[in-house]
Amino acid sequence: MDAAYVVQKFLGIGLLERTYRIATAIELESRGIKCEQEAPVAVRYRGRVIEKAYFIDLLVEDRIAVELKAVEAFHPSHSAQVLTCMRWADLRIGFVINFHASPFGAGVRRFVRDLPESSASSAESSA
Repeated sequence: MDAAYVVQKFLGIGLLERTYRIATAIELESRGIKCEQEAPVAVRYRGRVIEKAYFIDLLVEDRIAVELKAVEAFHPSHSAQVLTCMRWADLRIGFVINFHASPFGAGVRRFVRDLPESSASSAESSA
């Protein structure tokens, strides 16, 4: 969270999501934190794998999904987006960060999901 805070403080509000994603990745990497931009997520449907069905904005240390936004206000779809990618990527922790929020903390949402159930990668839809 501190890395994203530093990025927003330095760059300010009003840039594109892509700019914040790249800057946050640079900030994390400068701190020795592993970060993958636009990490692909596969989805299974009717026994088949759909490769690159979704991309996580930032995958931190192979275990935290971070979805970045540059919007006026949060929308319920932002929560659904991170929860869905967490399910399919089999991740327990996720964040949505809105770089256009002021103060910074008002633009951060944290999500934690329980994983005792079978992973989403084994779930298939028949619809």
